[in-house]
Amino acid sequence: MNEKMIERRDYFEMMEHFRRQKDIIKVITGVRRAGKTTLLLQFRDKLLSEGLSERQVVYLDLEDLRYSITSDRMLYETIESRMTTEPTCY
Repeated sequence: MNEKMIERRDYFEMMEHFRRQKDIIKVITGVRRAGKTTLLLQFRDKLLSEGLSERQVVYLDLEDLRYSITSDRMLYETIESRMTTEPTCY
């Protein structure tokens, strides 16, 4: 990302720790405009800089009008269609 953003090291370290735990779903919550999306995009950039491919790091902005996902099945299919067959995807 080109914009100057504050790096949240504590949150980043937690995300790195949980990255290794494949058997749990990770949820980031917080008030509006607290930086949740920014944190995710920074973490995505970090994963890409480590050599992961774009298809290993799936990011969906569900407020983007291109995605009119109306069911859990549609969400699953959308994510699955954007993933690679490589062993690790985020």
